[in-house]
Amino acid sequence: MNTITPLIQEFFADFERAGNSGDTAVSLSQFHDPYMHLGPDGMHIITREIFRAAIDKRKTFFASLGLKSTKMEVVEETALDDIYTLVKVKITMHFEKTGKDAVDVEQYASYLLSLTNEKLEVVLYLNHSDLMTLMKSAGLMS
Repeated sequence: MNTITPLIQEFFADFERAGNSGDTAVSLSQFHDPYMHLGPDGMHIITREIFRAAIDKRKTFFASLGLKSTKMEVVEETALDDIYTLVKVKITMHFEKTGKDAVDVEQYASYLLSLTNEKLEVVLYLNHSDLMTLMKSAGLMS
């Protein structure tokens, strides 16, 4: 079984809290400027300005679908060297909308974290699935 270090657990607990509370400042502080985003739609370099705008759009979009909370569970941690750690996370998004059954959508993502000056930052984010496809499959979108 893979051991998850307290530093990594704390980082993702803060990540989860910031996302659920809407604390944009904390969310922004956890990502390097810029960072690399990889997913089914290709590779993108995300600057702080782009990320800030995306956070606001994401909040509005997921609120419209009834997102109530997101849980992040670290499932695997691999130290690559003294600076970089690769972390795989299971993300469970809980949706509740009036007149509909509650729905949980699960996905996996990997984060390459950099530790510099005692601070962890995401330098690369890999989304392992197409989130819009998952939302449609869960009946949250048509």
